Amino acid sequence: CDRTKLFGVVLTFTLLVLMQPILICSKIDQDLRGTGGVLADSSWMAVLVPLWFLDVFFLIMFAAARVVGPTIKLLCAIVLEVFLALKWDGTVSWSYAVVLIPLYLLEVTRLGSCLYWVRKINADMLRMVTIDMLEE
Repeated sequence: CDRTKLFGVVLTFTLLVLMQPILICSKIDQDLRGTGGVLADSSWMAVLVPLWFLDVFFLIMFAAARVVGPTIKLLCAIVLEVFLALKWDGTVSWSYAVVLIPLYLLEVTRLGSCLYWVRKINADMLRMVTIDMLEE
């Protein structure tokens, strides 16, 4: 019974991960061909629903673990996805400079995280004992 539940969870997660790129590529293909189709008539908000299920799953996991950095980065990514879907659906008439503000914030948080780790690693390297120090 436990194996069946585990198999169901793994299968659902795998389907959600694989479904999203297939849906996006199919919608773009139908839009570019102009022949119509099920996905050509659907909104980007509907196409991105599987991605948002995964986002919510990871958001709950990060919040439960009380991890602040990845939670903020994921929230920026979710807001970016929503803004892009609204722009592509024509719901908002913002310029892409405004739509991509969450991406800019995401990159700034990543840059801050990288700078933190570079400083931490440099501080650790200064405390290391080298062969020259041992010879003196």
